[in-house]
Amino acid sequence: MHRSLLLVLLGFTPSLHGQQLRPVAPHAWAWLATDERSSNSALFVGDSIALVVDPGLTPAAAREFLAAVRSVTDHPVRYSVLTHWHPDHSLGATCLPPPDRPFRIVAHGKTRRMLAERAARSARDLAAAASTPAERAEWEKCRVTLADSVVSSRASFDLGGITVDVVHPGWSHTAGDLIVWSREEKVLATGDIFNHNASPYLDEGHPGTWIAVLDSLVALEPRAVVAGHFGPSTGADLARFRDYLRALDTRAAALLSEGVPPDSAPHRIRAPEFADFGQFPQYNATIAGNTARIVQQRLARPAPRGVTAGFRTVASIEIGQNPHQIAFSEDGRLAWVAVAGSNRVAVVDAVTHRLVDTLPVAGTPLGVAPLPDGTLAVTRFQGQAIVRMTRQGRILDTLPLGGIGASLFHGPLGDGGHLVSVERTNRLEHLTASGSLGVAYPTGARPFPSATTSDGRLAFVPNYDDGTVTVVDRWNGRIHATVPVGARPSGGVVLPGDVEYAVAVRGENKVVFINAASHRVVDSLVDGIGDSPFSVVLAANGRLGFVNNTASHDITVFTLPERRVIARIPVPDIPIVMAVHPSGRELWVSSEGIHRLTMIAIPEEWTTAPTAPPDTGTTEVAVMGMIHDTHRTSARWGIPQVAQTIRRFRPDVVCAEIAPDRWERIWSDYTERGVIEEPRVQRFPEYVDEGAILALAVEMGFVIEPCAAWNLEMSDLRNTRIRQFNTEPEYAAPRQAYADRLAAVRARHTESLDTDDPRVIHSPAYDERQREELSLYDEYQNDLIGPGGWSNINRAHLTLVDEVIRRHRGRRVLVTFGAGHKYPFLDHLKQDPSVRLVSLEPYLP
Repeated sequence: MHRSLLLVLLGFTPSLHGQQLRPVAPHAWAWLATDERSSNSALFVGDSIALVVDPGLTPAAAREFLAAVRSVTDHPVRYSVLTHWHPDHSLGATCLPPPDRPFRIVAHGKTRRMLAERAARSARDLAAAASTPAERAEWEKCRVTLADSVVSSRASFDLGGITVDVVHPGWSHTAGDLIVWSREEKVLATGDIFNHNASPYLDEGHPGTWIAVLDSLVALEPRAVVAGHFGPSTGADLARFRDYLRALDTRAAALLSEGVPPDSAPHRIRAPEFADFGQFPQYNATIAGNTARIVQQRLARPAPRGVTAGFRTVASIEIGQNPHQIAFSEDGRLAWVAVAGSNRVAVVDAVTHRLVDTLPVAGTPLGVAPLPDGTLAVTRFQGQAIVRMTRQGRILDTLPLGGIGASLFHGPLGDGGHLVSVERTNRLEHLTASGSLGVAYPTGARPFPSATTSDGRLAFVPNYDDGTVTVVDRWNGRIHATVPVGARPSGGVVLPGDVEYAVAVRGENKVVFINAASHRVVDSLVDGIGDSPFSVVLAANGRLGFVNNTASHDITVFTLPERRVIARIPVPDIPIVMAVHPSGRELWVSSEGIHRLTMIAIPEEWTTAPTAPPDTGTTEVAVMGMIHDTHRTSARWGIPQVAQTIRRFRPDVVCAEIAPDRWERIWSDYTERGVIEEPRVQRFPEYVDEGAILALAVEMGFVIEPCAAWNLEMSDLRNTRIRQFNTEPEYAAPRQAYADRLAAVRARHTESLDTDDPRVIHSPAYDERQREELSLYDEYQNDLIGPGGWSNINRAHLTLVDEVIRRHRGRRVLVTFGAGHKYPFLDHLKQDPSVRLVSLEPYLP
């Protein structure tokens, strides 16, 4: 019989400062917090090891709890499970310094991420509010430790004699909730999924799934429950807490169905049967606060069909048989509609919404697009061609495509041209601005209309018959990837920022999101998507997405970036194609089932640009020159020196040389799984190495913003063009002139050549040498290289840097780029009156 079981049988309950470790089963104890700021804790002890749950708010609280544990058992405490990220449950473990921490921390990936993003700031806030110097000092010493082990759904821990299950039951109190359950002991530790006779903090909760989770926990029939706060508790207490949330949800739903305004509903809820429940207004943990969150979440549920949310039909006109693509004139006054079944292009007055002309085009015209020279391009689906015609209808020329199936145009691209998929030849064709055919690319089976990034470098082509999306690198003339997405993908759009492509998957009633850099499926939207979704288009300002559901005959409207469905607008049968008017005020829909064109007014609240953040004063900005791989070998400007400088500077925001389309994968992998797999960022040790910027963000609590305009296509094109310059005979003369002038510059600046001295790197002399060298590189190669040329790439970088500074006005920003970029960045930032440039010299080692 081991010591812990003997102590239970003797009724021993160790107490420290009035707090007791209470036995709740032969192998389980509850530690009930006496300070309402801190959580309850739990202890499970097997024949060989012990596991604890939520050691409390402070390292002092964790030490006190562990001291009580040692008085019960001498078995090693191997694991500490965090039920969620909130400081009262997690900081006692994550801020406990390694000499005092005997356990590995176990948490859900979302908890690990929230700790990475919030724990350091929480500790800083607690230090500021500390009531004693000792408490303040302890918080100031906090160096956050993230979870060692991540549980995504379920894990079992064999303690010897008993097994403890750690389970993610679903989003309840937070997105990363875990519960701890001993089947042998019938003991359950819930974290804040359950509070004993008290209204919970619900602001991050998901009431709909929370109630279902509580049903599943009640069904376990636990003999004892360690609540997140208060207690001791039983299964009956757990069921009563479930009944509390269910009562509020039921009563809120009834009030909303009666038409009670959402703002009024929380104040009209009465729950007299729960009058004994503790209320904590300081945490918004009250009946009214809980009901307000329940109402908020109910309103956030995907809108059912018929909810129009202020969108209204302003016109609907007969347009001919099977209307398809809609295109607008440059001034937005005219629209052309390809009317496939009537073999014509309809001309519509976009102001009066009246049909004003028809232009005959044989061969089933599906697509129409205005060209820069004032003509129209029209696809003949059955005619195996693209025709070019005047805007009055005279055919000028015909471009044979070698097979039937030319569908809708995508464009105009930056060069004025358009792309068109040809379904029966499995090709993506390029119609140039001059009306000729350019480079064609192979696709999957039966390609549907494509979409491109804003710079035209990537094209995404949904392949209807093989359930994939082809990713085309247009700058380097190659196919990047073929991405499986599901049955019958039909049409999509690249989202603002060129980070993701969204495609309607018609056979599975969903929209799938593909990352533009990794070419991986990263998300999907199912709830609120109707039957047979056909395509996705964006509002003019990028704040809304529209999905035409061809079998449920409606339009799904979802918000960006939240991806929340706010409306399901009924439209005439089979809405096959959509387009947003250039004004951003109307959505036009072609319905081929009833041969009509419908115009839907977009509510004004969704037609304006996003509100700019308030001007909160001067932004302090410093630019740090990085030396990339050399950081790993340098004794003067290695990772420890970089970290020391950043700690001294204490930024609120770090603007990193990482591309936006790669950032989410990098950050989620690092914070949720503790790995970094993205290949390009691995070249930058200043971010990924031990003690580098990602780790410092966790330790110090600053925000990292991706600020690099580099992408793979740009890099590969740059390498190809530099190789041309360095090897091809036609560049021999400029190549020699460049080498001679570069050597002269380097001869004048020997003191700043190939240095790893941070004080030289951050000196005017270094910047002047870089300016002279890189100006030559710019002069000889910028135009040849194209988007990755020196002037071009710095303009692109600085667009992102400016946006970060705008979003974080009034804060302290550190820009971390390769040292050569320092001088153009400083030149640019000096022109911004809202920026105060800060020299790094006082902060360097």
